Amino acid sequence: MDLVTELAEHAFVDGPYLEVLKHEYPSTSALFSAQEFSDLPVELVSEFSYEQMFRHGCNNGWREFRRQYPKAGGLTGLSHVGFRNRGKEAFLYVETGPGCLAGRGPLLFLRYVQGRWEIEGLRPLWVS
Repeated sequence: MDLVTELAEHAFVDGPYLEVLKHEYPSTSALFSAQEFSDLPVELVSEFSYEQMFRHGCNNGWREFRRQYPKAGGLTGLSHVGFRNRGKEAFLYVETGPGCLAGRGPLLFLRYVQGRWEIEGLRPLWVS
């Protein structure tokens, strides 16, 4: 069984278990909280704003994006986080790119080691 299939079959993200993880593993909040990005030049864009920018297609969307965020290198989107192995392993889908037909979408596999999350592996799902 490949990693993507295995993770998809054993993952869950909702419910009280998530609260337990946040309590037992405080750095888990790095996967959920914008506060972890406070020292990085990151600006969160709402789904509504994203949809408004790109409502007239890819080229027009990127033109509007560059108008609103002239110093940005591109957009990055993150999925919900899936956990397994009693919350010590996690995975999420990331898509990132600077324009139309210029992006990628890997699945990241993380492991909780000595009080912090480390990237254990990366599986490319698509590249354009």
